[in-house]
Amino acid sequence: MPEKKKIKKSFILKDKLPQLKGFLKSAPWFSGKHAFWVILISFFLSIAFGGFLFYNCIIRVKNLQPEIDENRSIFREDIYQEVVKRWDSENEEDGESQELDYSNPFIAE
Repeated sequence: MPEKKKIKKSFILKDKLPQLKGFLKSAPWFSGKHAFWVILISFFLSIAFGGFLFYNCIIRVKNLQPEIDENRSIFREDIYQEVVKRWDSENEEDGESQELDYSNPFIAE
């Protein structure tokens, strides 16, 4: 069986590094020479991106129909009344302690 050759990733990057450096050096000069076109293209790209976001976040969301869940919760009056009674009993217990009259330690009587 022939052996598979292993290609080192660092070797590939070393070959492309001079091309990348050349591109990074020439990109600002190109945009400076053609500033009007660069600004015009970036303006239209930003308008298109804003329109895309507006459509996805506003218009498309308004047009979506909500899914109705058939297994919706049902209000049960008997359970509600039990909870209200329990709350009332707890409030009565708390109310007994609130009725006590404490003397003010800062005023001499």
